[in-house]
Amino acid sequence: MAVYLISYDLRAPGRDYTSLYAELARIQAAKLTLSDWIVELNQTPIQVRNVMKTYVDENDRIAVLQIVDWATWNGMAGGVALLRRLLT
Repeated sequence: MAVYLISYDLRAPGRDYTSLYAELARIQAAKLTLSDWIVELNQTPIQVRNVMKTYVDENDRIAVLQIVDWATWNGMAGGVALLRRLLT
């Protein structure tokens, strides 16, 4: 299992991203900042990216980064708690 940061820029104002948020909930991702989520998965970064991009528009942006060490400042409680549990 690997710990990932999933980050996105949703560039379509007014679009309904409910399915994206449902997928993040399904994989038990925790919000770290407004557009960054922490998740532990048994997939490669490319596999995670390929799944996540099915929930956004072609002009949106997604980045999937494996986390091996971390530091935050005023991160959202759920994301920070998950990082502490998984990586400390």
